[in-house]
Amino acid sequence: MLLLANVTFFAVTEFELGWGEKSPQGERPLHPELIQLRDTHNVEPRALSTAKRVDKITKRSPDPSVNSEKNKLFCLEWGDFSGENLKKTILELSKLKLGDKLQQREIEQGTGFWVYMPPLKNRTRVKMKIHELKNLGVHEYYVISDKGKWKNAISLGIFKTQAAAQNLHEKLKTQGVRSARTGERASKLISTQFILNGVRMEIKDKLIGLQKNFKGSELNDIPCTLTK
Repeated sequence: MLLLANVTFFAVTEFELGWGEKSPQGERPLHPELIQLRDTHNVEPRALSTAKRVDKITKRSPDPSVNSEKNKLFCLEWGDFSGENLKKTILELSKLKLGDKLQQREIEQGTGFWVYMPPLKNRTRVKMKIHELKNLGVHEYYVISDKGKWKNAISLGIFKTQAAAQNLHEKLKTQGVRSARTGERASKLISTQFILNGVRMEIKDKLIGLQKNFKGSELNDIPCTLTK
């Protein structure tokens, strides 16, 4: 009995001092020296703050291309004009009040092409023909009053190229004008060009609209340095 008691006491003592301190099998020990604490409270606010700053910059920054196009200056050449077309063009340009930004120059051409009605016998016939043209919707013409073989002829348009003259001739046919002709004008021809210096986009847009009403005229951009 004494031997049995000693064995029991030894077994209990070993269990409490040794076995009870062992870690359970399969559980990995923690390494507290490798743990780093992070401040999670400031992460989201910083991201939101950056996003707000970017958004403000985007909203406040104007598009430079819009202002540059609006403030851009253009130099233009519009021509050529003579007769009634010249008078009408001067009237339209005067409405734009361009001041010293508008200049005009005369160009003398040795040859050209024109659409015309052959010379009529007298002024009475000329007036009757003009009345007929107006009824057909033709309002651009010029009566030649100079002495010579072309006196009392009616010019309907003068052009640099034969193709441009032919285009007008075909258009007049669709309007019912039957007696018009197309030919080369060998005599000296003086026409007028208009030069516009340093005008803004709104003026250029208006000229583009006007140019459509003057068939055969050309509106072109030119270098501003060449107009000084």
